[in-house]
Amino acid sequence: MSPYAIGWSIMAVVSLVLATIVVVKLDVLGRVRWIFAAGIVATCCTPYRFDGEHFAPALAVAVFRTVFEADADPSGAWIITLMAWGAALSGVLAVFGVQRLRR
Repeated sequence: MSPYAIGWSIMAVVSLVLATIVVVKLDVLGRVRWIFAAGIVATCCTPYRFDGEHFAPALAVAVFRTVFEADADPSGAWIITLMAWGAALSGVLAVFGVQRLRR
């Protein structure tokens, strides 16, 4: 396994652990905690190709290009990040809708 694959594997495990902590510890928020957990996983695990051969989390690329690179175009990374958040929100709301229909 390459160091690159190990790094992405660690990122996936850490995001799942953080999402699990959010779900377990923020039970006062009710169902909203699942939206936060899905957002964490989507933010950490959505790749964006920032050069010809490397990927990084889309939010990290978007923030880095927005803040530190004056001549870079961060719009692609922001679009991918927002699409990931939208997909996570849609997935959670779909599960809530199915649960509501079964009642």
